[in-house]
Amino acid sequence: MGPVWFSMKGMQLGKNVAQLEFPYFRGLASDQVESEHCTDEELSIGITTTDANERIEALLDLAFNNLRVDWGQAPVVVLMPRHLSKIKTNVISHLKDYIPSLSEALPHKIVALGRVSFFWSIKHIEACLESYPLVWVVGIDTNEFFLTGKVSCSSRPTESILVVKIEKSPNGVSIDWTHNDIATNKEQHPIVAKRLIDTAASRFKPNDVLRAIYHPYFVGPKTFSLWGAGMSSISPYVSLSTSYLSLEHDFGDLGPNLPLMELLDLQRNFLSLKYHSHHNVMLFNGTEDGFASCMNVSYK
Repeated sequence: MGPVWFSMKGMQLGKNVAQLEFPYFRGLASDQVESEHCTDEELSIGITTTDANERIEALLDLAFNNLRVDWGQAPVVVLMPRHLSKIKTNVISHLKDYIPSLSEALPHKIVALGRVSFFWSIKHIEACLESYPLVWVVGIDTNEFFLTGKVSCSSRPTESILVVKIEKSPNGVSIDWTHNDIATNKEQHPIVAKRLIDTAASRFKPNDVLRAIYHPYFVGPKTFSLWGAGMSSISPYVSLSTSYLSLEHDFGDLGPNLPLMELLDLQRNFLSLKYHSHHNVMLFNGTEDGFASCMNVSYK
């Protein structure tokens, strides 16, 4: 898919309305952002209810009440975590109050696969861009911790909404390929993780250079062993200048919004010439229930 241009039109990260003055979007490199910019308290919306509908409605109200966007007649892709799939009808119903075009007969799509949702929606977005000049992507996430108290991630739980416009552009980010896989049981998770990275390695040409790798938050032996086993297969394409980046270190578990943040980050790095047009950037991630995805990105 591409070349395309990603434009962030709105972001709610916990209690913060993240605009251009937000530290991350002042042009700082990812490794310059200190985690104290987002305290644990600020990463939630600050209400005590464990009802998913109430939390999502409060989050949507926070994010959209002050958002001024001309949605037009364009498809909308909504990304959500897996645990919200049971209430997605209610989520969309409330979202229609803010996005009138969701009621129109347009090729909208809902993908509730957590942090790999965007990966699994790329083919649909690409098809939409053949008929429409732009596609809206709305990521909605409230971490399961705020509903059940269960810690399901190694980084800090967050609540967030991200609104991104994707449009065709003469120059921009090109998603050269994606690969999605799924494990049918927990015993298969390491196999699928390694298979995913091996498949990615097979897509590279001998002279390709990986300038950056956006990866899951490697905390603890379990997480590292899950993904680390496959990393050796991409070693021929890495060098001393390869950056290993995890935005979760700075912002906590962004769920379905994580790949969008990563794409905004790498787009900015291409524009600032930190990354160059001959560089490749790889993104990969997975979910607790076995979904795994990766993509390779360049700038055309």
